Amino acid sequence: MGSGTSLFECEKLNRKYIGFDINPEMLDYVNSSMNDGKYKDNFYINH
Repeated sequence: MGSGTSLFECEKLNRKYIGFDINPEMLDYVNSSMNDGKYKDNFYINH
C-alpha cells in the first residue's frame, strides 16, 4: 500500500480500492490521514 497515494487517487476518482501493507506505521498514517471526516465512511482499516 505504500504511503496511500493510490488510495487517495481512487477516492478522488470514486473508485474502489483494496490495499495491503505489513508496516503498522503506514496503516496508522493512512488511517489518520483519511480520518478528516470527508472519507471516514469510505474506508476500513483492519490490523
